[in-house]
Amino acid sequence: MAPRIGFACGRFLPYVTGGLAVGDLEWSQSVRDLADPAARLTGSTSETKAGWMVGGGLQYAMTNHWSARVQYQFVDLGSASFDSRVSNSPQFRSHHSADFTEHNATFALIYRF
Repeated sequence: MAPRIGFACGRFLPYVTGGLAVGDLEWSQSVRDLADPAARLTGSTSETKAGWMVGGGLQYAMTNHWSARVQYQFVDLGSASFDSRVSNSPQFRSHHSADFTEHNATFALIYRF
């Protein structure tokens, strides 16, 4: 749960949010050569990454107990990489990297007791 900062305007609450994001990343890749089925390029990585999240939303109080919220968040966990080798030719290497970002949009109905 990230902190929210906003300003209530009647029943509307527009806000921004942001903070720390942490994720367990697992990424693997396997490529096979159709001309030589014995040749396979494989590799993987598994790590925990810390990054950041920023977003915003709007919450509307429909009644004293019910409200609805729409929210957008952008998450950036940086990048991960690994080296791999061809199974039948270990002298041939390949380097792989990927950026881990995510866009989230949510809608929620909230009941307060």
